[in-house]
Amino acid sequence: MDKSQAAVKKRAKKLAHLIVRKGMKATDAMRQVGYSDTQASKGFPSMMKRAAVRTALQKELSRFAAETEGVPGAAERAKMIRARLVMNIASGQDKAVASCKLAGMDRELNLYQSEVQNNMILVNLASLGDIEEK
Repeated sequence: MDKSQAAVKKRAKKLAHLIVRKGMKATDAMRQVGYSDTQASKGFPSMMKRAAVRTALQKELSRFAAETEGVPGAAERAKMIRARLVMNIASGQDKAVASCKLAGMDRELNLYQSEVQNNMILVNLASLGDIEEK
């Protein structure tokens, strides 16, 4: 393999990492790894025509799938967070509170949002009376 093929594979691997691990849009990731604006603006379909990129994406996705295989679902994670916080209260220690907070803020869990949203509009009736008189 010559230097140019190695550089293409390296760029494709970095591109796959940005898309799969960092969640970047294809066009932004392409620009960041050095594709021109013209090529990047062609987007994902154009990118998938490149064999090196397809291979790198397949490898990165399979690694990511293997790493996340045993991750518990949303309900189990919520129970884990609640259990940790109750254990903290019982022991009087603040262990992993920041981690619990961040994990609970995950959009699947959304533990720290109010279940009822109160939307109130306040109108000053005295000011409305002044408008009608004028």
